[in-house]
Amino acid sequence: MSGEVVTVCLPPEAGADLHAALAAALAPLDMNGRHEPCQGERDHWRLGQPDHAFMVVPGHEARPRLVRDLTPRRGRERRAVPGLCDGGPRALLDFAAVRAGAPANAERHWASLSDEDRRGHVFEFADTWVVATDHLLTVGGTWVSGGFLDDSVTTHAYLDQLAAGTLVVRVEIHC
Repeated sequence: MSGEVVTVCLPPEAGADLHAALAAALAPLDMNGRHEPCQGERDHWRLGQPDHAFMVVPGHEARPRLVRDLTPRRGRERRAVPGLCDGGPRALLDFAAVRAGAPANAERHWASLSDEDRRGHVFEFADTWVVATDHLLTVGGTWVSGGFLDDSVTTHAYLDQLAAGTLVVRVEIHC
């Protein structure tokens, strides 16, 4: 695993110092050091993931609580794209628009994979495509992989039920 996307959910007050809140939420997953518990999911992280931005609810693109990390990646400059962000309060993220475009996004992703990458993968318009994330870290600190919190709750259903002020932020982890 390397360069995987994690959608991190944080309480609204985490916005006061987002980097510190993300560091604290991700600390139990750090495979470095001697802390407990250590689930060993990552060795470092950074805010945002250029290819997995959230869509913003139309009319709210300039809200200051939206998270946009414009730090260059892999030698490429990042620019703010109207209507897209790396996170923000749940109420400002347009999951309905993402859901509407999920089949086309899944088809584009499948078409971009090499034959080798396609082996062992089943192409389907699963709920995980709506979320477009490899993993989810819930407000309570539960690490979720595979698109389901349990047998009946998908990751996108979890995100849909979050309180309006809950921060939902994309980070990229390296494992």
